[in-house]
Amino acid sequence: MLPCVTGDFTGVTIPGTRSEPGETQTVTNLVSPDYFKTMEVPIIRDRAFDEHATRTAGTASAVISLAMARRFWPGQDALGKEFSAGRDQMYQVVGIAPDLQNLHLGQSDGPFFYAPLAATSSDAVDAKILMRTAANRPAAVSAIPGIVRQLDANVIVTTESYEQI
Repeated sequence: MLPCVTGDFTGVTIPGTRSEPGETQTVTNLVSPDYFKTMEVPIIRDRAFDEHATRTAGTASAVISLAMARRFWPGQDALGKEFSAGRDQMYQVVGIAPDLQNLHLGQSDGPFFYAPLAATSSDAVDAKILMRTAANRPAAVSAIPGIVRQLDANVIVTTESYEQI
């Protein structure tokens, strides 16, 4: 998901609560571990997930927003807590990020979580690659399609600056 462009809503269930499975909608963003550094999203409590965190049949790592921590675990420490989302994927909170404006400028997202994108999953089909560069931006942008074609000639590549989006 690109900030201020799209959002993926998913139902979240907290084990041990009386809510129906998936009753509470949150926004989720499937990202790589480098997302936080690239987009300059600080982790204000504990840590982000690493390259070993993938969504599998087991419990995956998640970074949640402060709003999600307040909503689901009021007055408690959310670190280490578990929740399920999507197709009954279990997540464990490993970090907390500030509330951001990913969906609408000027409006906080509310409960939100970041989950690791599994490169082998169907979610990777519509994946976006974000790049931050201090170098010559036009040269870097024009090099991207050639680099991607070297990796996989079947991938369709479009490039846009964050300002264009």
